[in-house]
Amino acid sequence: MYLTDGHRLLIRETLQEIEETPPPAEPGVYGCGLAIVGLVVLVGFGIVGPRFGVGAGVATPILVVGGGSLVIGMVLSLTRSGFTRKVAGAATEVALSELEDGEDDEDVLLRAATLLLAHAFVASGETMRSTFDRSEAALRIGERMPLVRAVEEYLTSSESMYPVFTTETSEDASPLDGESEEA
Repeated sequence: MYLTDGHRLLIRETLQEIEETPPPAEPGVYGCGLAIVGLVVLVGFGIVGPRFGVGAGVATPILVVGGGSLVIGMVLSLTRSGFTRKVAGAATEVALSELEDGEDDEDVLLRAATLLLAHAFVASGETMRSTFDRSEAALRIGERMPLVRAVEEYLTSSESMYPVFTTETSEDASPLDGESEEA
């Protein structure tokens, strides 16, 4: 498929909208703080509580809140990369659904292809993962794959993103070296 100047403009505008949209807050940031508060409460109360002769009626709720804060904070901290992948995975699912079952409006399809490609990989710390299985996505996209590949070729030629469906001869072209990982 050949992309016109109008198509390219729409793709750039869509990509700019995606990049300007702030990502949702990571619960891991709050989890770390919550775990620290829980640890301070548990350790601090363990040191200070006996010195002041705090009874069981006061100690129990304080220890439950401190322990609960520590556990919840650790869980949130450890699951933060999964949260990011789920958010990006939801965006890719919307885009795949639009490409698979959507209307024949070219602008809508170009936006869906751009959304899919922009959220194909998620970086979490030093790790980069795919948000969808590329072979399954290719089957779902079906006859609209030439459009998706045209958008991808345009975006990779401007170095806006890594290739997803097109094959590259460079070993470092894809952050996953040709592997795909299920979200």
